[in-house]
Amino acid sequence: MPSLASERLRPWIGSAALHVILIGLLAGFAVNWRTEPPPPQLAIEGSVVRYEDLPSSVKSGKPLSEKVPQPPPPVQAQPERQPEPRPPPEPDPAVEQKRAAEQQAQLAAQRERAEQQ
Repeated sequence: MPSLASERLRPWIGSAALHVILIGLLAGFAVNWRTEPPPPQLAIEGSVVRYEDLPSSVKSGKPLSEKVPQPPPPVQAQPERQPEPRPPPEPDPAVEQKRAAEQQAQLAAQRERAEQQ
């Protein structure tokens, strides 16, 4: 008879072992399961507007026309300005007097040489 009892218990033991393994796997996955926390809720600021304060286009239900931004006007290339020529600097009067004195001295020296010859 022992063989008859063991034959009947074998499927029960196998089924119980299979269920224990499956429940263990399910518990292991449940412990390791991680979900992303929900994103923080952003504060939305708003203000109460009375219906009377709304523009007539909103009251009528017509869509607002969006203004198309105009492209900026093209930049006109200006020709490069040539620097204006500066007038030559005026000589210092003291330097001019010195040069004039030197020239007179040279002329006087040339005249003396011419007279000596």
